[in-house]
This record gives sequence, C-alpha cells and structure tokens, in this order.
Amino acid sequence: MHDGLDPHLHFAPDSDGLASRVRAATAGGLAIFLAETRGARLGTCRRIGCDRAFVDLGRNATRRYYSTRCGNTDAVARHRARLQS
Repeated sequence: MHDGLDPHLHFAPDSDGLASRVRAATAGGLAIFLAETRGARLGTCRRIGCDRAFVDLGRNATRRYYSTRCGNTDAVARHRARLQS
C-alpha cells in the first residue's frame, strides 16, 4: 500500500519500458490465474498441427480447440478420413 491506494501488486518497476511492464503484468496475471484455477481452465488445441494454448472461459469448461476455425478444420479432416475408409 502506498500513495493512498488500496493494496495492489507491481510486477515491474515504473522505470522499465512499456513493453517490459506489459510483459511482466501479463505474466503475473497469468500466474495468478493459474494459481487460483489450479490450471483447470487452461488447455491446448486438439487439432493436429496446432500447438496453441487457450483459456477456457466457457460455463462448463469443455473447450477442445483454440478457435472455431481449428474445430471446423478438424471436423472436415475427420469427415474426409471416414469417407476414405
């Protein structure tokens, strides 16, 4: 607590550049999020060839793909594989 403000965290000194402060705040926010949710809402895309991670903010936490496009691409690939067998 300082300057009459409520308790808060600093992730980087004000003397750091903007990009450095944004990176530090982003990493700090992600660390807090992971600690509070125990990683339960963090996932990786199930589409072959996509290695992107995402945060599942849905009500029931059942997200499987990074994006709708990844889901559609995977569905088309599975459909074409079924047609060939």
